[in-house]
Amino acid sequence: MSGPLTAKSGDSISYDISVQNQGPNDAPDAVVEVTVPAGLTDPKLSCRGENGAACGSVQAGLRLPISLPRGSKALVGLTGTIASDFQGRLTTRSSITSQTRANTAQQYADAVDTDVELPRVGIGYVQFPGWSQTSPPEAQGYVIPYDLTLAANGERVVKWEVYFDVPVGTRVNPTQSYWFTVTKDGGDGNVVLTSPGSGPSIEPGDPLTFRVPMLYKSQFDAGDGELRNLRAIEVTRP
Repeated sequence: MSGPLTAKSGDSISYDISVQNQGPNDAPDAVVEVTVPAGLTDPKLSCRGENGAACGSVQAGLRLPISLPRGSKALVGLTGTIASDFQGRLTTRSSITSQTRANTAQQYADAVDTDVELPRVGIGYVQFPGWSQTSPPEAQGYVIPYDLTLAANGERVVKWEVYFDVPVGTRVNPTQSYWFTVTKDGGDGNVVLTSPGSGPSIEPGDPLTFRVPMLYKSQFDAGDGELRNLRAIEVTRP
């Protein structure tokens, strides 16, 4: 098992888990089980078999059945997002077992420790109830407002950018004007908000909160309204 040794809160990270059957028997009922800490959110598994290995469907508890004939191998991928408020060590574990075959391998489990530090800019949000917007005709849809809060972790932050993903066709509500710069409005599924050239800095212990109303094509498209892959960075370029 391999993965990042260091990361920052809010990062999307991935791990590789390699399994193989060196014999002497086939292992048709091998199961890879992954245990993730609470600080790793939205974990997902993928699998690619080689030399005859066949990956099954992921079961509850991040259990992945794999048929491993003798001499075959499989590469299992684990992805997830570190919670934006997590700081410390993430220990992610994996193991392979079989109900009918004795595992005589020298290594049948592994773990990766990832040390996580807070980013220069922390971010969180509060979602408010939405409403249907009927005018103007070119901006009809379903509006959900969000209060984004940026916090400086350690030192003053002068310039920043905020990123998050939304359903394609969603936009920062165009019926309003904003003191920050809407660098990407979300139409392609990606939103980028940038601090103005001379705007409020973020002081340690004094978070900055501002409202961003998002215009979804419909309430159905809005779904649960969650902002995906939300993150913020300090901008150091001129």
